[in-house]
Amino acid sequence: HNEGLTYAKQAQDAKGQDKPEEAKKNFRLALNRFKRAKMFNPTKEETPRNMGVSYFNLGEIDSGLALLKEAKGLARPEDTKAADILFDQYRRLGDEAAEKAASGTAEVNKAYLEGAIKFYEEAETLKANDPDLLFSLGVVHYQLALADTSSQTEEYGEAVHCFEKTLQKNPNDEEALYNAATLYLELRQCEQGMLHARRLLDLDPKNGRHHDIVGRLNDCLGRKNERIVGLIFAKSLKDGTVMPPDSLKAELGKLGGSAGAVRKYREEGLPEEIRTFKDSAGGDYMCWFYWSRGKALAFYNGEYKYETSFKPLKAETGTD
Repeated sequence: HNEGLTYAKQAQDAKGQDKPEEAKKNFRLALNRFKRAKMFNPTKEETPRNMGVSYFNLGEIDSGLALLKEAKGLARPEDTKAADILFDQYRRLGDEAAEKAASGTAEVNKAYLEGAIKFYEEAETLKANDPDLLFSLGVVHYQLALADTSSQTEEYGEAVHCFEKTLQKNPNDEEALYNAATLYLELRQCEQGMLHARRLLDLDPKNGRHHDIVGRLNDCLGRKNERIVGLIFAKSLKDGTVMPPDSLKAELGKLGGSAGAVRKYREEGLPEEIRTFKDSAGGDYMCWFYWSRGKALAFYNGEYKYETSFKPLKAETGTD
Protein backbone atom coordinates (compact mmCIF):
# COMPACT_ATOMS: atom_id res chain seq x y z
CA HIS A 1 0.00 0.00 0.00
CA ASN A 2 2.79 2.44 0.86
CA GLU A 3 4.50 1.73 -2.46
CA GLY A 4 1.21 2.57 -4.15
CA LEU A 5 1.08 5.89 -2.32
CA THR A 6 4.63 6.66 -3.46
CA TYR A 7 3.79 5.96 -7.10
CA ALA A 8 0.55 7.95 -6.79
CA LYS A 9 2.47 10.97 -5.48
CA GLN A 10 5.01 10.68 -8.29
CA ALA A 11 2.12 10.51 -10.74
CA GLN A 12 0.53 13.66 -9.31
CA ASP A 13 3.90 15.44 -9.44
CA ALA A 14 4.34 14.45 -13.09
CA LYS A 15 0.81 15.60 -13.84
CA GLY A 16 1.58 18.97 -12.26
CA GLN A 17 4.72 19.22 -14.40
CA ASP A 18 2.70 18.55 -17.57
CA LYS A 19 4.24 15.11 -18.14
CA PRO A 20 1.12 13.08 -19.02
CA GLU A 21 2.86 9.88 -20.11
CA GLU A 22 4.97 9.71 -16.96
CA ALA A 23 1.90 10.44 -14.84
CA LYS A 24 -0.06 7.69 -16.59
CA LYS A 25 2.73 5.18 -16.07
CA ASN A 26 2.97 5.95 -12.36
CA PHE A 27 -0.81 5.80 -11.86
CA ARG A 28 -0.71 2.33 -13.43
CA LEU A 29 2.10 1.29 -11.10
CA ALA A 30 0.18 2.72 -8.14
CA LEU A 31 -2.89 0.70 -9.14
CA ASN A 32 -0.82 -2.46 -9.36
CA ARG A 33 0.46 -1.98 -5.81
CA PHE A 34 -2.98 -1.04 -4.44
CA LYS A 35 -4.53 -4.15 -6.00
CA ARG A 36 -1.95 -6.34 -4.31
CA ALA A 37 -2.49 -4.54 -0.99
CA LYS A 38 -6.23 -5.08 -1.33
CA MET A 39 -5.73 -8.82 -1.62
CA PHE A 40 -4.03 -8.89 1.78
CA ASN A 41 -6.39 -6.44 3.51
CA PRO A 42 -9.71 -6.25 1.64
CA THR A 43 -11.49 -4.23 4.37
CA LYS A 44 -9.10 -1.28 4.47
CA GLU A 45 -11.11 1.71 3.19
CA GLU A 46 -8.11 3.72 2.08
CA THR A 47 -7.02 1.17 -0.55
CA PRO A 48 -10.10 1.16 -2.82
CA ARG A 49 -10.35 4.92 -2.30
CA ASN A 50 -6.85 5.44 -3.65
CA MET A 51 -7.54 2.98 -6.45
CA GLY A 52 -10.62 4.98 -7.41
CA VAL A 53 -8.66 8.23 -7.55
CA SER A 54 -6.03 6.55 -9.73
CA TYR A 55 -8.69 5.29 -12.12
CA PHE A 56 -10.19 8.78 -12.35
CA ASN A 57 -6.80 10.18 -13.27
CA LEU A 58 -6.49 7.54 -15.98
CA GLY A 59 -9.87 8.50 -17.37
CA GLU A 60 -11.49 5.19 -16.40
CA ILE A 61 -14.51 6.75 -14.76
CA ASP A 62 -16.73 3.70 -14.25
CA SER A 63 -13.96 1.77 -12.51
CA GLY A 64 -13.20 4.78 -10.34
CA LEU A 65 -16.82 5.19 -9.29
CA ALA A 66 -17.13 1.50 -8.43
CA LEU A 67 -14.03 1.59 -6.21
CA LEU A 68 -15.12 4.81 -4.47
CA LYS A 69 -18.51 3.26 -3.72
CA GLU A 70 -16.75 0.25 -2.26
CA ALA A 71 -14.55 2.51 -0.13
CA LYS A 72 -17.58 4.44 1.07
CA GLY A 73 -19.18 1.17 2.16
CA LEU A 74 -16.09 0.25 4.16
CA ALA A 75 -15.68 3.64 5.81
CA ARG A 76 -16.72 4.47 9.35
CA PRO A 77 -19.80 6.75 9.54
CA GLU A 78 -17.70 9.75 10.53
CA ASP A 79 -15.18 9.20 7.71
CA THR A 80 -16.47 11.07 4.65
CA LYS A 81 -13.32 11.07 2.49
CA ALA A 82 -14.61 8.58 -0.08
CA ALA A 83 -18.09 10.13 -0.08
CA ASP A 84 -16.61 13.60 -0.63
CA ILE A 85 -14.55 12.39 -3.60
CA LEU A 86 -17.59 10.61 -5.03
CA PHE A 87 -19.67 13.76 -4.65
CA ASP A 88 -17.06 15.85 -6.46
CA GLN A 89 -16.85 13.32 -9.29
CA TYR A 90 -20.60 13.09 -9.78
CA ARG A 91 -20.83 16.86 -9.65
CA ARG A 92 -18.07 17.20 -12.24
CA LEU A 93 -19.65 14.60 -14.53
CA GLY A 94 -22.99 16.39 -14.26
CA ASP A 95 -21.38 19.75 -15.06
CA GLU A 96 -19.62 18.29 -18.09
CA ALA A 97 -22.81 16.72 -19.43
CA ALA A 98 -24.73 19.96 -18.91
CA GLU A 99 -22.07 21.94 -20.79
CA LYS A 100 -22.19 19.50 -23.73
CA ALA A 101 -25.97 19.88 -23.94
CA ALA A 102 -25.65 23.03 -26.03
CA SER A 103 -23.41 21.52 -28.70
CA GLY A 104 -25.51 18.95 -30.57
CA THR A 105 -28.86 18.15 -32.10
CA ALA A 106 -32.04 18.38 -30.05
CA GLU A 107 -32.00 14.64 -29.33
CA VAL A 108 -28.31 14.65 -28.40
CA ASN A 109 -28.77 17.66 -26.14
CA LYS A 110 -31.74 16.03 -24.45
CA ALA A 111 -29.64 12.92 -23.76
CA TYR A 112 -26.86 15.04 -22.24
CA LEU A 113 -29.35 16.87 -20.02
CA GLU A 114 -30.86 13.59 -18.84
CA GLY A 115 -27.35 12.32 -18.14
CA ALA A 116 -26.52 15.45 -16.17
CA ILE A 117 -29.64 14.95 -14.05
CA LYS A 118 -28.63 11.37 -13.25
CA PHE A 119 -25.15 12.44 -12.16
CA TYR A 120 -26.49 15.32 -10.08
CA GLU A 121 -29.04 13.04 -8.43
CA GLU A 122 -26.26 10.60 -7.52
CA ALA A 123 -24.37 13.52 -5.99
CA GLU A 124 -27.51 14.57 -4.13
CA THR A 125 -27.66 11.18 -2.38
CA LEU A 126 -24.28 12.05 -0.87
CA LYS A 127 -25.04 15.68 0.07
CA ALA A 128 -28.78 16.14 0.07
CA ASN A 129 -28.86 19.86 0.88
CA ASP A 130 -25.92 21.29 -1.04
CA PRO A 131 -27.37 24.58 -2.40
CA ASP A 132 -25.03 24.86 -5.38
CA LEU A 133 -25.86 21.32 -6.48
CA LEU A 134 -29.59 21.90 -6.02
CA PHE A 135 -29.37 25.07 -8.10
CA SER A 136 -27.51 23.26 -10.90
CA LEU A 137 -30.07 20.46 -10.83
CA GLY A 138 -32.86 23.02 -11.11
CA VAL A 139 -31.19 24.68 -14.10
CA VAL A 140 -30.84 21.37 -15.95
CA HIS A 141 -34.48 20.43 -15.30
CA TYR A 142 -35.42 23.89 -16.61
CA GLN A 143 -33.33 23.36 -19.74
CA LEU A 144 -34.82 19.90 -20.27
CA ALA A 145 -38.31 21.41 -20.05
CA LEU A 146 -37.41 23.73 -22.91
CA ALA A 147 -35.77 20.92 -24.90
CA ASP A 148 -38.59 18.39 -24.49
CA THR A 149 -42.02 19.99 -24.52
CA SER A 150 -43.73 16.61 -24.09
CA SER A 151 -42.68 16.58 -20.42
CA GLN A 152 -42.48 20.35 -19.94
CA THR A 153 -44.89 20.72 -17.05
CA GLU A 154 -43.25 17.87 -15.14
CA GLU A 155 -39.76 19.27 -15.69
CA TYR A 156 -40.88 22.77 -14.70
CA GLY A 157 -42.19 21.26 -11.48
CA GLU A 158 -38.91 19.45 -10.81
CA ALA A 159 -36.95 22.61 -11.51
CA VAL A 160 -39.00 24.81 -9.20
CA HIS A 161 -38.73 22.14 -6.48
CA CYS A 162 -34.93 22.33 -6.74
CA PHE A 163 -34.91 26.12 -6.60
CA GLU A 164 -37.21 26.06 -3.57
CA LYS A 165 -34.78 23.70 -1.81
CA THR A 166 -31.93 26.04 -2.76
CA LEU A 167 -33.84 28.91 -1.15
CA GLN A 168 -34.32 26.92 2.04
CA LYS A 169 -30.52 27.04 2.42
CA ASN A 170 -29.93 30.47 0.84
CA PRO A 171 -33.12 32.58 1.13
CA ASN A 172 -31.49 35.57 -0.58
CA ASP A 173 -30.16 33.72 -3.64
CA GLU A 174 -31.36 36.12 -6.34
CA GLU A 175 -30.86 33.70 -9.23
CA ALA A 176 -32.87 30.99 -7.46
CA LEU A 177 -35.60 33.51 -6.62
CA TYR A 178 -35.77 34.77 -10.19
CA ASN A 179 -35.83 31.27 -11.69
CA ALA A 180 -38.49 30.11 -9.24
CA ALA A 181 -40.65 33.17 -9.92
CA THR A 182 -40.32 32.64 -13.68
CA LEU A 183 -41.24 28.96 -13.38
CA TYR A 184 -44.28 29.73 -11.25
CA LEU A 185 -45.32 32.13 -14.00
CA GLU A 186 -44.97 29.34 -16.58
CA LEU A 187 -46.98 27.03 -14.33
CA ARG A 188 -49.61 29.78 -13.82
CA GLN A 189 -49.07 29.59 -10.06
CA CYS A 190 -48.86 33.34 -9.99
CA GLU A 191 -49.56 34.11 -6.34
CA GLN A 192 -46.64 31.91 -5.30
CA GLY A 193 -44.47 33.43 -7.99
CA MET A 194 -45.32 36.93 -6.78
CA LEU A 195 -44.03 36.11 -3.29
CA HIS A 196 -40.63 35.35 -4.82
CA ALA A 197 -40.71 38.29 -7.21
CA ARG A 198 -41.52 40.81 -4.49
CA ARG A 199 -38.72 39.45 -2.33
CA LEU A 200 -36.41 39.75 -5.31
CA LEU A 201 -37.44 43.36 -5.85
CA ASP A 202 -36.87 44.18 -2.18
CA LEU A 203 -33.41 42.60 -2.29
CA ASP A 204 -32.28 44.61 -5.31
CA PRO A 205 -34.72 47.20 -6.68
CA LYS A 206 -31.99 48.61 -8.93
CA ASN A 207 -32.12 45.54 -11.16
CA GLY A 208 -34.50 46.10 -14.05
CA ARG A 209 -35.39 42.44 -14.52
CA HIS A 210 -36.79 42.35 -10.97
CA HIS A 211 -39.33 45.03 -11.84
CA ASP A 212 -40.11 43.16 -15.04
CA ILE A 213 -40.88 39.81 -13.37
CA VAL A 214 -43.11 41.57 -10.82
CA GLY A 215 -44.92 43.20 -13.74
CA ARG A 216 -45.32 39.94 -15.67
CA LEU A 217 -46.73 38.19 -12.62
CA ASN A 218 -49.14 41.06 -12.07
CA ASP A 219 -50.29 40.55 -15.65
CA CYS A 220 -50.80 36.85 -14.88
CA LEU A 221 -52.97 37.90 -11.94
CA GLY A 222 -55.07 40.17 -14.15
CA ARG A 223 -53.56 43.43 -12.91
CA LYS A 224 -52.91 45.08 -16.28
CA ASN A 225 -51.96 48.50 -14.93
CA GLU A 226 -49.39 46.98 -12.56
CA ARG A 227 -47.94 45.10 -15.52
CA ILE A 228 -47.29 48.44 -17.22
CA VAL A 229 -45.73 49.79 -14.02
CA GLY A 230 -43.24 46.92 -13.98
CA LEU A 231 -42.45 47.37 -17.67
CA ILE A 232 -41.82 51.11 -17.34
CA PHE A 233 -39.46 50.89 -14.38
CA ALA A 234 -37.72 47.85 -15.86
CA LYS A 235 -37.06 49.66 -19.13
CA SER A 236 -35.85 52.79 -17.37
CA LEU A 237 -33.30 50.79 -15.37
CA LYS A 238 -32.21 48.59 -18.27
CA ASP A 239 -32.13 51.10 -21.12
CA GLY A 240 -32.77 54.55 -19.68
CA THR A 241 -30.37 57.48 -19.81
CA VAL A 242 -29.13 58.74 -16.46
CA MET A 243 -30.02 62.37 -15.76
CA PRO A 244 -27.99 64.16 -13.07
CA PRO A 245 -30.41 65.05 -10.23
CA ASP A 246 -29.02 68.58 -10.01
CA SER A 247 -30.28 69.25 -13.55
CA LEU A 248 -33.89 68.43 -12.64
CA LYS A 249 -34.91 71.95 -11.63
CA ALA A 250 -33.94 73.31 -15.02
CA GLU A 251 -35.84 70.51 -16.74
CA LEU A 252 -38.95 71.17 -14.64
CA GLY A 253 -38.73 74.86 -15.48
CA LYS A 254 -39.48 73.97 -19.11
CA LEU A 255 -42.76 72.26 -18.14
CA GLY A 256 -44.59 75.08 -16.39
CA GLY A 257 -45.77 75.28 -12.81
CA SER A 258 -48.93 73.22 -13.30
CA ALA A 259 -47.19 70.11 -14.64
CA GLY A 260 -47.58 66.95 -12.58
CA ALA A 261 -43.82 66.53 -12.30
CA VAL A 262 -43.50 70.00 -10.78
CA ARG A 263 -46.18 69.28 -8.19
CA LYS A 264 -44.58 65.93 -7.28
CA TYR A 265 -41.19 67.59 -6.95
CA ARG A 266 -42.65 69.98 -4.38
CA GLU A 267 -44.14 67.01 -2.47
CA GLU A 268 -41.30 64.49 -2.72
CA GLY A 269 -38.15 66.55 -3.11
CA LEU A 270 -35.06 65.76 -5.16
CA PRO A 271 -34.78 62.11 -6.33
CA GLU A 272 -31.62 60.11 -5.68
CA GLU A 273 -31.55 58.86 -9.27
CA ILE A 274 -33.31 59.87 -12.48
CA ARG A 275 -33.65 57.81 -15.67
CA THR A 276 -35.22 58.90 -18.96
CA PHE A 277 -36.25 57.11 -22.15
CA LYS A 278 -38.56 57.52 -25.13
CA ASP A 279 -41.39 55.13 -25.93
CA SER A 280 -42.17 53.83 -29.43
CA ALA A 281 -44.43 56.82 -30.09
CA GLY A 282 -41.68 59.28 -29.24
CA GLY A 283 -43.10 60.24 -25.85
CA ASP A 284 -40.76 61.08 -22.98
CA TYR A 285 -40.65 59.00 -19.82
CA MET A 286 -38.83 60.24 -16.75
CA CYS A 287 -38.45 57.97 -13.70
CA TRP A 288 -37.45 59.23 -10.26
CA PHE A 289 -35.97 56.80 -7.76
CA TYR A 290 -35.94 57.44 -4.03
CA TRP A 291 -33.87 54.39 -3.06
CA SER A 292 -33.53 55.20 0.63
CA ARG A 293 -37.29 55.77 0.92
CA GLY A 294 -38.33 52.69 -1.06
CA LYS A 295 -40.33 54.32 -3.84
CA ALA A 296 -40.12 55.36 -7.47
CA LEU A 297 -42.28 57.65 -9.63
CA ALA A 298 -42.78 57.67 -13.40
CA PHE A 299 -43.81 60.67 -15.52
CA TYR A 300 -44.92 60.77 -19.15
CA ASN A 301 -44.39 64.03 -21.00
CA GLY A 302 -44.14 65.75 -17.63
CA GLU A 303 -47.29 64.29 -16.11
CA TYR A 304 -47.37 61.87 -13.19
CA LYS A 305 -48.36 58.37 -14.36
CA TYR A 306 -47.06 55.50 -12.21
CA GLU A 307 -45.54 54.67 -8.86
CA THR A 308 -43.95 51.59 -7.30
CA SER A 309 -42.54 50.66 -3.91
CA PHE A 310 -39.87 48.36 -2.50
CA LYS A 311 -37.84 47.90 0.65
CA PRO A 312 -35.77 51.03 1.33
CA LEU A 313 -32.07 50.66 0.62
CA LYS A 314 -29.68 51.47 3.43
CA ALA A 315 -26.54 51.35 1.33
CA GLU A 316 -25.58 51.95 -2.27
CA THR A 317 -25.84 48.91 -4.59
CA GLY A 318 -25.02 48.30 -8.23
CA THR A 319 -27.38 49.03 -11.09
CA ASP A 320 -28.35 46.45 -13.70
